[in-house]
Amino acid sequence: MKTTLSIKDPIYGYSELTDLEKRVIETPLFQRLRFVTQNGLAFYTYPSIRGSRFEHCIGACHLAGRVLSAIIDNSSPKILSEFYSQLLDELSKLIGSSQFTKLKRICGITVNKSGALKWKEQTSVNEFVAQLVRLLALLHDIGHLPFSHLGEEAVEPYATQFLSGADCAAYEKLHSKSGVKLHEFLGYKLITENCGGIKQAFTKKDDDLYFRGLAGIYRSKLAGRWHPRSALSKIYELISSDIDVDRGDYLKRDGYSSGIGFGDYDSDRLVDSIRLEKVRRESGELDLLIAPSDASISPAETFLVERYNLYKWLYYHHSIRYFNYCLVKSLDAVIRLRTQLPKLRQKFRLEYFRYDWYVFEDGFISNEIWLWDVFYLAYIGLKEKKKRSPAIEQALVYLDVIRWRRKLGFTVWKTHPEYFEFNKQLKNRICHPQDSDSMGQQHFRMGSIDLAEIPQRSFFNTILQRINKDKQFREKFYKEGLSINYRDIKGYFPALGLRDDEKVGTVFIVPNEFEPFAKSSISTSTDVISQFEFLLTDAQGSKRMIRLTEVSRLAASLFDAWQSDIQSYLYFVVSSVKFETIVSIENRQPLANLACEKFCEEFARWLIEEKQLVTIAA
Repeated sequence: MKTTLSIKDPIYGYSELTDLEKRVIETPLFQRLRFVTQNGLAFYTYPSIRGSRFEHCIGACHLAGRVLSAIIDNSSPKILSEFYSQLLDELSKLIGSSQFTKLKRICGITVNKSGALKWKEQTSVNEFVAQLVRLLALLHDIGHLPFSHLGEEAVEPYATQFLSGADCAAYEKLHSKSGVKLHEFLGYKLITENCGGIKQAFTKKDDDLYFRGLAGIYRSKLAGRWHPRSALSKIYELISSDIDVDRGDYLKRDGYSSGIGFGDYDSDRLVDSIRLEKVRRESGELDLLIAPSDASISPAETFLVERYNLYKWLYYHHSIRYFNYCLVKSLDAVIRLRTQLPKLRQKFRLEYFRYDWYVFEDGFISNEIWLWDVFYLAYIGLKEKKKRSPAIEQALVYLDVIRWRRKLGFTVWKTHPEYFEFNKQLKNRICHPQDSDSMGQQHFRMGSIDLAEIPQRSFFNTILQRINKDKQFREKFYKEGLSINYRDIKGYFPALGLRDDEKVGTVFIVPNEFEPFAKSSISTSTDVISQFEFLLTDAQGSKRMIRLTEVSRLAASLFDAWQSDIQSYLYFVVSSVKFETIVSIENRQPLANLACEKFCEEFARWLIEEKQLVTIAA
């Protein structure tokens, strides 16, 4: 494949790009990604991590090209030809007859009487497939909102207010049926609706074939039409799976830019061993499998361990989670209070989060430069108000945190001993309540699990894994939080002289939504088995599929470690800037104790009232 542009990159040395990729990158829509950060406010904790979706997407494209080259070099022409026949047949159904005619001409494809695809030279087919996969990787994050997943979390509840009726219905259907996220849906619309001038990059002869291919793949993927063993599904897994080019790039890039010391793995050895082989599944069926060889098990282990550490110390660092949570709350407050802010009428509208407003003809770009300006104007507008409602006071707290890195709250626990102590307190509260307690001496189970049998160190994690997606749980303990009134802290701060019912702060639980392996890659049997598949060559030279945990206890042990690791943080945030002194370092311990006690009490009550627990007869 001919490349025309080399971009210097600290991770790979150089990223080589084709002329078509260069034209895609030069579109305003892709340039917008320069100002869509990869990790929100992580730079408030690790100052050097200022990476954007722009360089990440280019890195993912580069890595996808390397993977395809390895597959082509390592696979037998016969097996590769069989796979291409299946892939092109599936693709022909997505792009239409006229585009398929063009594809046959470009790749020298003929169709025999039985309908099978044939070609004389495989080079042209290799180049077509490689270019298509590289474009999928290049554009995989094109739909991200400002601040990426954080912006999406804040804006998603208001999707019905800025998407059209048809788009909203389509998104809700895809979300409920296939778990499609908002940024994935917006990216699909950007491609298929030609918003932001993306199609203008596909202007040269035969470029339209790639554009139609991308649109067809996105449309089919989001509609959930792929069979798990289809060729298109196997190709897309290179972009999105447990070990893919998306994760492969951001682990190295974020680890490097943060200086944290995690995230590095031997990408050369892992990528260079990937091949396409025909193997026999446990069911006895023959299947084409794209996987690394058993020679790369060690770098795969490193990949998983480094990913685990990066999530633990970077993405889910307690301070970063705090700042990012305040960012979500700030944007939510701006959306809710926008009608009270005249200065924002021209600067901020919910429609600006719609895909057809990402890059507008008047020069507007929906990115973080714009949104930081919105935060500033909102702060000034709310600050100028002489009469402030509790909602405005709280909004000013969150805006102060994200604008100045102001400490107007704190993490109740940071270390494992502190988290284990919380687990002990919660288990005692539920399983061993005092005689005078309203819960009484009762024995509970959740589903098939006897709560008394759950190890103390993983007690809350076990419960959290079963209710984390529960809307009522998230609404009460994550979005709204638990109010702390002056009467609750009066004994510690008698000099404040407030009314007993005056709110002074809120306690929030913020779950860490991470697993060492994706749920789709874990069996539901007693032993948790990773489905990472490798190709093992026996003494006779035949290939068979093995799972990583068959030969790696290190990989399997990650799940065990995660079971008792810190999977959530509890935060206390003041309700007004005037209460800043109560969260000073010397005052935090009594407030932390109060926050834990409050959460345990309310959480235990909620579990009973919402019938999450079932009483076991004595």
